[in-house]
Amino acid sequence: MNCSVKHIFWLIFLAIFIGIASPSISQPARTANSQVARQAILRNYSRLEFMVRGQRRVLGSKTFLRVFTQGRKLEVWVANNASVYRLVRTYRLCSPSGKNARTNIPIGIYSIARTGLQTTSDNFLRLRTNYPNAFDATRGRGQNPLFIGATCVQGGGISLTDTDLEELYVLVYAALANRHNAVPLHIFPYELNAINSMQPRTKSNRQIIEQLTPIYRAFESNHRLPNVLVSRRGYRLEAPRAK
Repeated sequence: MNCSVKHIFWLIFLAIFIGIASPSISQPARTANSQVARQAILRNYSRLEFMVRGQRRVLGSKTFLRVFTQGRKLEVWVANNASVYRLVRTYRLCSPSGKNARTNIPIGIYSIARTGLQTTSDNFLRLRTNYPNAFDATRGRGQNPLFIGATCVQGGGISLTDTDLEELYVLVYAALANRHNAVPLHIFPYELNAINSMQPRTKSNRQIIEQLTPIYRAFESNHRLPNVLVSRRGYRLEAPRAK
């Protein structure tokens, strides 16, 4: 066997080895460029891949996040090839600390793009949302960005434990690394079903809850993510796009 043949043989062997050893989507270093992010992906990727497969879904498929501020929970939904979502994970949000502590989580329709995969200067993971959106700006909100972070000591915003945030980061990373432009994030005060329709509403949130209710119920009816138009006037449920 001459040198050129040996060289080709080893290149083929190396390509096969890398293909077997690599995850099914792009390598962590291509999307998450910090050491702490790469370590989180390596620690959690295989386990989460197995967990999602147990729900008859594939890690890296279209992913949707839903938050309930009063219930203090964050849900992770993953879609199949027919775009039908299934709940694969639920995380408990940290409670506000202090006797008079209050949450500062807005309600509305948001998303997390690839640029939202971030690491702080203190080497903590975080996910940045696209808050404020056009509607928030019209209402004079959004002086500060909205992050999902591991800030349980303070208990403000969308905060999780370090372990839960690592998992969530990898679940969002997997979807974004698999060529999905963004991960939708819907934030509701509570389940906007008929049972809760008589929940007290303030003057400031009455309009937005009325707009969010049909969006919540549309997803609950078939577990397909509805088309939502976000504008300066608020949120409007749109008819499904023609296939």
